[in-house]
Amino acid sequence: MCIWADPAAVLIYCRLMAQRGMTSVLVCVVASAGCGIDWPEPQTRPIEEALGTAVPIGYAASIAIAALSGHNPPCVTFETPCSDPPCDGGITIDVGEACPLPLLVNARGSAVVTGTWANEDTLFLAAVFGDVSVGERKLVVDRADAFVASREGESWTIAYADEDIAVNSSREVELQQSGWTLELDPGATPDDPFDDVITVSGAMQAVENLRVTQTGLAMVRIEATCVHNPLNGLGTFEILAADVSDIELTTMYFEDHCDGRVRVVVSLGTGIASSGQLIELDLLASEE
Repeated sequence: MCIWADPAAVLIYCRLMAQRGMTSVLVCVVASAGCGIDWPEPQTRPIEEALGTAVPIGYAASIAIAALSGHNPPCVTFETPCSDPPCDGGITIDVGEACPLPLLVNARGSAVVTGTWANEDTLFLAAVFGDVSVGERKLVVDRADAFVASREGESWTIAYADEDIAVNSSREVELQQSGWTLELDPGATPDDPFDDVITVSGAMQAVENLRVTQTGLAMVRIEATCVHNPLNGLGTFEILAADVSDIELTTMYFEDHCDGRVRVVVSLGTGIASSGQLIELDLLASEE
């Protein structure tokens, strides 16, 4: 029997039925399919923004490490050479065909990266991406004021927090805590950033509009040779709120297809009908 056509109302009803032991939430939602309810996709924007920030930072770090180690990537202009620590250096990256951003094939513009070698294994970096765009759309990240790259053997770990990142977004966050790490594997050619593999992990918690949102990424693989990342790994997003209709928990799995899509493992919220489906990711700044 169709009582409501509003997804939030149906979800509340199904949760009540589940609490009484009469059905499961998923079975109840599936049974409501005949009511013509247009179930929305799960909220993915926080995960998209996390990845839309991590990929450009990893890209800039990868090229800067190669360039400031004395190599010559084809897209780099040296503003201040620096390869003999301790020293300060700076480069401009021409984002395009010679150095494609592993996010979208049509990204164009220039990114400015400055770095300070503390020693041969520690590089403090900052980057500005404001000139990089895909058509009329900007990247999620406008600039990264501080991130650090640390070497262990042939691999690098890049660490940053959202508090040091400026994004192209009007979303107002009252309180935010985060920590992100990018594991950079230079492969067999440390002097060539274009066969690098980056693995993203981390988490963010924010308070906005009396709701707590938690976003996490685990072992998300980014390959320089793919322009529709990510490849492999998990993403989670959770909303905790006083209003039961706002509560959401979504887990996603990134598949090894290089097609910019993600598999919704399970979504408990108004996006519950998307569980098991593939959905498109939008890793650019929101169109406002």
